[in-house]
Amino acid sequence: MNAFNTLLENLDQVFLGNTTSQWLRAAAAFLVVILFFTFLRRVLERKRARWKDIDNPAVELAALLLANTRRYIRVILGLYFAGKILTLPPAIARTFDMVIVVGIAIQLATWATAALRYKIQHRQGDGASGAAGAAGEGPSTRAPIGLLMFVGQLIIWLLAGLFALDNLGINITALVAGL
Repeated sequence: MNAFNTLLENLDQVFLGNTTSQWLRAAAAFLVVILFFTFLRRVLERKRARWKDIDNPAVELAALLLANTRRYIRVILGLYFAGKILTLPPAIARTFDMVIVVGIAIQLATWATAALRYKIQHRQGDGASGAAGAAGEGPSTRAPIGLLMFVGQLIIWLLAGLFALDNLGINITALVAGL
């Protein structure tokens, strides 16, 4: 019984403004989120193998976005939920916020780039399905598509950067006006 009382007393000790029990709950939330999203990804990857036989653009795009989901996003989501449990010092809370915002901006830009590439390739495939499209698919059509892809990706990453800067509290009005 004495060891149990000692354990309960230790749960009330404060470290960086949070009790040990709050740190344990935050660690548990972090692990649960990571394990949940790892499990979800594995289930969806198994189903993705069956999706390859389905000729549906929405399903193809969903499978492509799943394939372009970065592994670090689970850690970022875990940090987000763990951070909601804790009361962190301002410097650490700011660092958490920065990591989360930048990570989400990068993931959103990665998804948008993959969707743009899919759309352009899908559109290009529709135009090349006829006899005239197959004959016209040469270097002269690839150059404008490559340029379109470059400009689209540039816009996506610029918007992601502006999104991240705005959510980090930086005034982007002058940057937007300059663009």
